[in-house]
Amino acid sequence: MHTKPTCLFFRCFIGLLVGPTLVSCSTATPVPATLQGETVLTSPPSTVAASTATSAPTSTATSTPEPPTATLPPTDTPTPSPTVPPTSTPTDAPTATATVIPTETPSPTPEFIQTPISALPGLMDEEVTVIGKVVATASLSQGFKFTLDDGSGQVVLLMWHNVYDDCYAAPQINVGAEVRATGKVGEYQGELQVVPRFGSQVKVQHAGGAFAPQVAFNAIGDYLGQVVQVTGEIGNVSGTSSAVILSVFDETGAAPVFIWRTILDRIPNANPALGTPGTRVRVVGLVQEYRGSLEIVPALPYDVEVLSP
Repeated sequence: MHTKPTCLFFRCFIGLLVGPTLVSCSTATPVPATLQGETVLTSPPSTVAASTATSAPTSTATSTPEPPTATLPPTDTPTPSPTVPPTSTPTDAPTATATVIPTETPSPTPEFIQTPISALPGLMDEEVTVIGKVVATASLSQGFKFTLDDGSGQVVLLMWHNVYDDCYAAPQINVGAEVRATGKVGEYQGELQVVPRFGSQVKVQHAGGAFAPQVAFNAIGDYLGQVVQVTGEIGNVSGTSSAVILSVFDETGAAPVFIWRTILDRIPNANPALGTPGTRVRVVGLVQEYRGSLEIVPALPYDVEVLSP
């Protein structure tokens, strides 16, 4: 029965020699009971330091590897829902804008009101505007006369020298011209007249000219009372206070050309050409008889043209 305490003591002694970690044997080390009925000492005697039990190394539990995670079957990618087409926002129908009816532009006031020549007898002393074609011309001591015809009648356009000289269209006012004239209606010796006050009141819409048949001097007797055209050279010159007489000839003969000074003064390039023998001229004039002799009388300044000095 003394075997167990002896062994216990010996074990404590050995523990002091070999284990610096054993402080004493006073610590109770449970001794398992091996025999039934034996008394088990719960603590060593107080005189013996109980060796401190070295704790058995705790075994590190090796974790059992988890079984591999089962691979999940791929999740079906949900089919995208069809994109709903955008709902078209109804566009409001444009409101019809009322079309503004343009204001009618008033017709411009006409520059003039044409009066038919046939209506002139009832418009004495009134200012009118007429349009007509020049069918005849004549010369006066103080002016010129142009007979206008518009189809409804005829009237004399009387242009005093001051009005004629003030009219820039004067060179074009001749037989065949279409003229628009504004003037006062009058009458002289039964002849209806329109008399403008200014040259600007007479305008030429289509120019006329010294139109007449060309004849030889030896044939002018066949044209008595008619307007003809002759061409020749000046042989000699004579004159009076109111007119000049040119003796003009060609290879067939000669004839006097009677020119009033009121016309002579307005002929372009007249001086000194018309006073110089040998000057070549073209003349349009009325064939008339004076004291048994035939002569040619131009009515307008532009009926005489100097062809060469």
